[in-house]
Amino acid sequence: MEQRWLVLWLNPEPWAMGDIDIGRNRNGKLFPSVAPNHQLKAFQEAVREELEGVEPLPQDITYCLTFYFWRRLDPYLDAADRKRKANSADTTNLQKGLEDALQGVLFENDRDVHDIRSILVEQSESTVPRILIRASRSRGLEPHLPRLPEHVRAAALASAAPTRTTSKNEWGDGDELF
Repeated sequence: MEQRWLVLWLNPEPWAMGDIDIGRNRNGKLFPSVAPNHQLKAFQEAVREELEGVEPLPQDITYCLTFYFWRRLDPYLDAADRKRKANSADTTNLQKGLEDALQGVLFENDRDVHDIRSILVEQSESTVPRILIRASRSRGLEPHLPRLPEHVRAAALASAAPTRTTSKNEWGDGDELF
């Protein structure tokens, strides 16, 4: 498998927790439970329907996935029938919602995803919603090693943690993040 590209013409939905319910067990003691998030479940079912008939990725390998998200912020009615503006979603929760939906459909288990990246291309009220997925075989750490500064690479690949002289990270010249 070199790589595969898929386009889903769906509005991406972020992972979100469902409502918390308080119930009683057989002994009458109170216990909390979390109900599924209905909007997320509907999105995940729509992903499964879109991928119906698509050949799953090969088994017994690890994957590299890149997700590109275009998300439309649809207005909605709240419990009091007031019109509300949808909240912007963060990329991590969009990724998690989609990755969970793909499990058992595109790949067997999301533990087989060793390299993942998500890009939020656009998010607005006028965005044409869609999701672009790039899937390929994970090549592990090797492709990333040349991009690391030598002293970072050496420390990351050391067989034991270095002895610390200070409790905080220190950045040397040329190691700025931005």
